[in-house]
Amino acid sequence: SVYLLSGRSKDVLDRWFGDLNVGLVAEHGCDFRPPGLPSWEPLVGLHDPAWRDGVIPILQYFCERTPGSSLELKDKIITWHFRDADPTFGSWQAKELQLHLAESCMNLPVEVVSGPKYLELRPVGVTRVAAIQRIVAEFTDPKLDFIFAMGSDKGDEDVFSYLNTYVRDPEGVCITMCCHVGKTDITAADRYVPDVDTAFKVLKEMAPAASTPPVKKAAWNVGPAANSNISSPAVTGNHESTAQGSSQS
Repeated sequence: SVYLLSGRSKDVLDRWFGDLNVGLVAEHGCDFRPPGLPSWEPLVGLHDPAWRDGVIPILQYFCERTPGSSLELKDKIITWHFRDADPTFGSWQAKELQLHLAESCMNLPVEVVSGPKYLELRPVGVTRVAAIQRIVAEFTDPKLDFIFAMGSDKGDEDVFSYLNTYVRDPEGVCITMCCHVGKTDITAADRYVPDVDTAFKVLKEMAPAASTPPVKKAAWNVGPAANSNISSPAVTGNHESTAQGSSQS
């Protein structure tokens, strides 16, 4: 099975990948759609959008002050992008905006998250690790025997750390492989590929093998993320990630 974890909304992912037999995770873990099913299920509790009223004017003000920036309003997350802004001025504005948002959201059920060329307001508790836990829970029969994860975002580093720490076979051996897209000295991944083009080549080469039933059947034990000490180093890259798991068919 193949799962795509993204910061994009459900509508965008349905439009881009809805006709493929892949699992989808929208807005960094807010919503989940299993492979082959048309309906989405929320991964966060009841969502009160009232907090948006106080922060959208601030974000719009910084959009006006920062040429090339834009505001993306999703179902549960708001993202301020500055990828097309002047690099120096955009970074300076992002730091100032982050300070404003941290003060304004102090008593709101949201958190401010920074990423490569964006700032994001998310409901508290939204993580890609929680989405991975939900995906792994899908594999009860047949059991998982291998997970390959690839990504480049800061949230992907949390996923790499979680998989390498908590997903084990019955003998306690970690049978996962994590791959960072883009060379970096700070990553929890086992391997890296230099760029997106190489990542595509790797996935194309893996595709035939992923459809072949494995020889050995194994069970998986997944520990709770709440007990983990997951680091989040700053890693630049794109905004999508891929998790691929194989199971006995």
